[in-house]
Amino acid sequence: MEDMGLIRSLKGARQFLITKSIPEPPVFSAAPGKLSISIFAKTFKMKFGTLPQEFQITLLGTKYLEGKPLKVFKGIPLDEKTTVEATLKAMASRLRVSVEDESRKAKTKWEALRRTDDHSVNAFNCYADLRGYSSFCA
Repeated sequence: MEDMGLIRSLKGARQFLITKSIPEPPVFSAAPGKLSISIFAKTFKMKFGTLPQEFQITLLGTKYLEGKPLKVFKGIPLDEKTTVEATLKAMASRLRVSVEDESRKAKTKWEALRRTDDHSVNAFNCYADLRGYSSFCA
């Protein structure tokens, strides 16, 4: 029986040393041209895959997300945060915005423009130019 305990503790120590030697995963920000969510998920799992899921999710939300992904993470209901994989999958679906979605949003904003009585034609044209630029170019 003592041999089994010794073997378990040696395996645990070995796993700890392996985990310790793996570099920290970079912070995920979902910025264009940066780390993809799938690569982030793999590096995060390599480093922290041996920890309990609750600890992994806590680490994810406190140390390894920034910007929009952090806001999305905070907005995910607790019942969807069962595992890191499920959490990242929920985040990916919420972060994914297609070109068609952006185009439709810009067109809706553009079509919603209306001149009110208190706007001069010149002021409305300036506003429309700014709105058009921010909707379609930014």
